[in-house]
Amino acid sequence: VNLTWEIGDVINLVFTDGINTFQDATTVTALLNNGRRAEFEIVVPEGITSPTFNLYGYYGGGPLSTVIGEEGIANLPSGPWGMPMPVLELEDLVMLRFAATNLDANSPELSVSFQHVGSLFKIFLENLR
Repeated sequence: VNLTWEIGDVINLVFTDGINTFQDATTVTALLNNGRRAEFEIVVPEGITSPTFNLYGYYGGGPLSTVIGEEGIANLPSGPWGMPMPVLELEDLVMLRFAATNLDANSPELSVSFQHVGSLFKIFLENLR
């Protein structure tokens, strides 16, 4: 499976400095290497009070939790995983994530690599003898 970024893809973000947790989102603004690399802008929330913070991001799945104290939890969809492959191909059912820790709050320049969370698929084999 070849995954590529598209302009406008939304990446959900969670910032935490150990005391405060903030949610945000950003969108892909530029593509490199035929969509294998993407550029997006991240603005550190003003509420980050520590000299360092952690940043977590993910693409795919659902929105982040709106429950206070659970801001870093993604609400993953329950379906539609049980569809024929041609239908699933159109659904963009993929989840990628990254983690960047101990970032300097005063100059947080970074580059991240997303990791594929996983895939679920089923293959049927049929004996034609």
